[in-house]
Amino acid sequence: MEVPYADAVTADGAVVVGTPESSPIIAALNLGDALESVGDEGYLIRSVTIDGHAATVIAGNTDIGALYGTYAFLRLMQTQKSVTDLDVADQPKVEHRRLNNWDTERLYAGTGLTGEGGDGSNGEDGSIFNFKDSTGDLQLPLILDRYIVFARMCASVGINEIIINNVNADYKYLSEAYIQNEAALADVLRPYGIRIG
Repeated sequence: MEVPYADAVTADGAVVVGTPESSPIIAALNLGDALESVGDEGYLIRSVTIDGHAATVIAGNTDIGALYGTYAFLRLMQTQKSVTDLDVADQPKVEHRRLNNWDTERLYAGTGLTGEGGDGSNGEDGSIFNFKDSTGDLQLPLILDRYIVFARMCASVGINEIIINNVNADYKYLSEAYIQNEAALADVLRPYGIRIG
């Protein structure tokens, strides 16, 4: 799906997000050397003037870099930091930023209407990555909203890998049915720069 973009800045206060390939505005800023220095997952946040208008540019070499930059910009606003005169260049310092703990499996334990486990309001049983509804049937590739919320949360802090079966390692995760579910989950997480293991 192609995302529409504005090809001009027509007022002060615009925020332009993207890559040189996805945005002609960003391409015209000739950020090549600066972008090269931040790598694939890094970003630039700059206060610039475009067509005589004050604007903020959030640029990455990849969509993931631009996404990380967007979250960094949002953190500046949420923490009431100045968002004028910006000249930020940043990138993750660690290549594999993996979430590998019990919380990934029990993140949504207690999803029942009473707050207790089991019988969640959408049929889930309380474990985020077990793929089963209350009947015991595998529920993916039906994607529950919580997977997208989880992906956004991980991306907002730069997590790029998750383990879905860690402490409860089980051969069933290598079965055809589970692999189909894992592939569906991977498809949901991939746009947020997250790989599963």
